Amino acid sequence: EIIQDCHTKIYNKDLGKTQSWGGKDLLPDDIANPCGLIAASFFNDRYFLEDDNKNTIFINETDIAWPTDKESRFIKPADSEEKQWIDPQDEHFMIWMRPAGLPNFLKLWGRIEQDLPVGHYKLHIENNYNVCLLYTSDAADDLLCVDLGGRRIIQ
Repeated sequence: EIIQDCHTKIYNKDLGKTQSWGGKDLLPDDIANPCGLIAASFFNDRYFLEDDNKNTIFINETDIAWPTDKESRFIKPADSEEKQWIDPQDEHFMIWMRPAGLPNFLKLWGRIEQDLPVGHYKLHIENNYNVCLLYTSDAADDLLCVDLGGRRIIQ
């Protein structure tokens, strides 16, 4: 049943995972936990925002996943640090694993909870996403969401 659910990304070697999130070596032929195409495509880039004075703007990355996901869908087993390649309670991962209803979608990464004065800002992107694993291109629209749900392209 697990093999059917995981499609072509079944084993640790299929996902290119060699270590658990706790630092233990994973066996290449063990079933990856989690497995599957959505898990394999986990977008794990990091973002940092700076103002003109090189002050880092705080981006709140907590409480971004659905409460039901945190409380019942992504439970951390006792041996998680040894058997799983990612912490199942990583909220970015929880959001990524929730399937989108449409082909074009946005996934919440964090919230800026302060007013930003008019000025220039620099968005730093830490590129961690392994595009070679999926044989695809790393193309994403850089969008800035506003309070009313609209979006503006960051230029």
